[in-house]
Amino acid sequence: MNPTKYRNPGRAAARAFAAMALAATFFLVPGAAHAADEATADTADAVATEESTTADAATTDAATASSEADASTCAVMRTAPAGTTATLDRGHADIFDLTSDASGTLTLRIKEDATGSGVMREPEQTLLAVNKSTLTQIPASVSQATGAPAAAYLLGQSGDNQATVLWPGWDTLGVTAGGYDAARFHISYTGPENGRIYAFTSSFTEGTKAVTNDGSFDLAPEGDDIDQPYAAHKHVNWLFTRAGRYTLTVQASAWTPGNTGAANAVAPARTYTIDVADEASCLAESGSAPSTDQ
Repeated sequence: MNPTKYRNPGRAAARAFAAMALAATFFLVPGAAHAADEATADTADAVATEESTTADAATTDAATASSEADASTCAVMRTAPAGTTATLDRGHADIFDLTSDASGTLTLRIKEDATGSGVMREPEQTLLAVNKSTLTQIPASVSQATGAPAAAYLLGQSGDNQATVLWPGWDTLGVTAGGYDAARFHISYTGPENGRIYAFTSSFTEGTKAVTNDGSFDLAPEGDDIDQPYAAHKHVNWLFTRAGRYTLTVQASAWTPGNTGAANAVAPARTYTIDVADEASCLAESGSAPSTDQ
């Protein structure tokens, strides 16, 4: 549906009621009057102890496996993905630059001003790096409004520190060449354990506002939509909750003015890689020992 016409509050509302309580069931076993019953009870205790020991061992093994998996996940940050030709860690970059030619064919790329002026790059060949210096204490009012943690890696919407950190945004002004106005970016991603991405705007006049279709401040890893209801160039606040490598799949679509149905055009999906902080930060946050894999 046209992003100028539709917003779905379902997921945001569901998240507000996501917490559930588990009821505990207790069994009372009366004392035994006969030696045979006592022997049976002793046997049961021995079995219970053995099961408890086995469960503890399984928990330890699971924790070890999780730690090793975390270390392996962090280790991928040692090298850029195959085919990478540029790493952007500072300056202005419209990471979702959506354009159309006169025939209506959409193209999604990165347009950056860090290495030149309006340099176009393919997402699969570009590593986006978030400096560990962006780890920020999030104001309580923002955490309360968005559900973000007390500390996260922040790329602010103002770009006032773009000389040292990345200033990512999006640009859909180029879709007008194909007769479109509204656009949508469908984003899904994988990342470090418990790693989430938040995107929102903030201002003195409007406060904190979500940019997703359903009104949620965080992007669901399984997929969320960011709508741009008119052709524009825009920057928002980006928060990453954990250090590590995030891999995004982004598919863009566009609508002609007045169309309230399905998108008129869809661009091929693109893959983005974002490294937040570094391997050491990733390991420290996951509590893992360094991986020996090279």
